Amino acid sequence: MSAKENLNINGLTQIINLRASLNKGLSPLLKEALPNCSPVVKSPISDIIIRHLMWLTGFIEGEGCFSILVIKKTGSDGAKSRVNVVLEFQLVQHFRNSLLMNSLVGFLGCGKIYSYSEKSTGVYYKVRCLESIRAKIITFLDQYPLKGVKSLNYNDFKKPVTILESKGHLNPEALHEILSLKSKMNSLREF
Repeated sequence: MSAKENLNINGLTQIINLRASLNKGLSPLLKEALPNCSPVVKSPISDIIIRHLMWLTGFIEGEGCFSILVIKKTGSDGAKSRVNVVLEFQLVQHFRNSLLMNSLVGFLGCGKIYSYSEKSTGVYYKVRCLESIRAKIITFLDQYPLKGVKSLNYNDFKKPVTILESKGHLNPEALHEILSLKSKMNSLREF
């Protein structure tokens, strides 16, 4: 554009082809209007080594999600219902970043990779194991802390760990505390 090549058809075509290769590509309307567009083929990224630990913290700040899942299970044959509490740490990326997401399993020493359907473009890195969350995720983020508003969710996320480890969530007061933490998470909050 600085060379004003966007003012001729060849330059404009190059820009459109680049745009077609970004994110989800061109909208259906643009695809219809520009049927000869061909997305630029990107070479695969093979260097997926995490060299800077603060990079991982920034990645988590931008793409991570901390969740408290509360699952009520009703017993069969009139048995008493119970509540399961599960902590979940998740990162999501486009499937193009599958190598990077898979490298997190080895790097952090925990978690699994999921892709939920053939139509889904997302790859999910999830950690639900309480011991892994405490020993790996919390240990890492306490050493390389989040700096933005996501740190508020992280602080709420790690509070139930000791409650869950001691089975305290079976106590109604402790369960209420966990539900209160859950209600504040992943919502608009002042920093």
